[in-house]
Amino acid sequence: MYCKSWLSNLILFLVSQVSDTSPPMPPWIVSTVSDGNSTTSLTLVCETDGFYPEDIIVTWYKDDKNVFTVNTRKQLWRDGRGYKALSSLEETQPVQSGAVYTCLVSHLSLKTPIIAIYSVSGSYPGILILSF
Repeated sequence: MYCKSWLSNLILFLVSQVSDTSPPMPPWIVSTVSDGNSTTSLTLVCETDGFYPEDIIVTWYKDDKNVFTVNTRKQLWRDGRGYKALSSLEETQPVQSGAVYTCLVSHLSLKTPIIAIYSVSGSYPGILILSF
């Protein structure tokens, strides 16, 4: 009887922890630019956290076109505030001024996806616009 009561209390506690979580963090993008011999290479990392359950979908777009590349990877892990996702995109083509990269995050807790936008301006990429 004691075990049943203890288990019931544990389940109630865990459910309250899930339902009391704050909304997920909007995604943000961090960039790394390196100059090679003849081209500039760009690596973008989109990060977001605070999701439960862990089924986070991250999609990249370049100039409104879905980016399919083997250089994109995603990691998920549990930290005390929900699940976190990191998705990296390595641009293999020369960086073009005016290019717009979008990280779109979808999750069942969101009514609409949330996005972060990275815009390449001039010869120095680096404007970040958050939208949620």
